[in-house]
Amino acid sequence: MPRSDSPNAPSHQGRQDGEPHQWTEFELRTVLSLICRGALRSGDTLGFATALNAALNAGNHGRDIPVAEVRALLAQLREEKKGSLAFIERQTSRKLTRTIARVFARELDYDGSLKEWIVDGRRERVMLEEDRKRKRLMDREERGERERDGRVSWEEQNGNRAQSPLENGGKFDDR
Repeated sequence: MPRSDSPNAPSHQGRQDGEPHQWTEFELRTVLSLICRGALRSGDTLGFATALNAALNAGNHGRDIPVAEVRALLAQLREEKKGSLAFIERQTSRKLTRTIARVFARELDYDGSLKEWIVDGRRERVMLEEDRKRKRLMDREERGERERDGRVSWEEQNGNRAQSPLENGGKFDDR
């Protein structure tokens, strides 16, 4: 997302026509808070822009962010942050929590749609990863059982880093 270099940079003043708005961290966090509160669910961009400007400027209309800039940001968010927005919409709390902020900051590679799950093959990728995790867990559990029963070889315990004491004349090799 476009950001300003300075968090205290003015929102709209001093811009030339056609120059894109430089979003500050505070403005972006306010946008995220409004999304969490459900201001975006109605799909009314003008209402969202009005709520954003009221939250940011509280009556100082000279610093309002133009609706076109808000519309462009929302279009960019809908394109790049589909998964995060879907996660936010599923939350029962209407507050901006640390979890929501972290999910929004991450780059999620999915949007949560049924088409993506079935047609695009995400289901197979997720199932394959789950199988890998399950196999790793079973391998760890099996190793743990063998260690408890005393069935682990010296090489397994020490990761083949050195020769066993029996092979090295009773001394450890500290390579």
